[in-house]
Amino acid sequence: MTAQMAMLDGFGWLWETAYGEPRAIAEANELPLTLLGLAAGGPVALTLVASSIYLALRRARRLWSRALLVVLLTPNLLVAALATHVLLCVGGVW
Repeated sequence: MTAQMAMLDGFGWLWETAYGEPRAIAEANELPLTLLGLAAGGPVALTLVASSIYLALRRARRLWSRALLVVLLTPNLLVAALATHVLLCVGGVW
């Protein structure tokens, strides 16, 4: 969740500097910074959330606590997978 919040803050900063008044960065720097943010945030968040789910399933003792942890962590996993998907689409891989 922390990696996703840092990624959102970074994109918020990027949006403010690229489209705010006065414009703080050049238009040519916008796409490389966006790709850098996606490359740093998406796969890192995906790795962290997937490892969190794995560790939760291995260490939780009761079935209800495992199910609760998976339910709480699945939205984070989906957001991280979406950020990685966007990275691949913007980068021209997909």
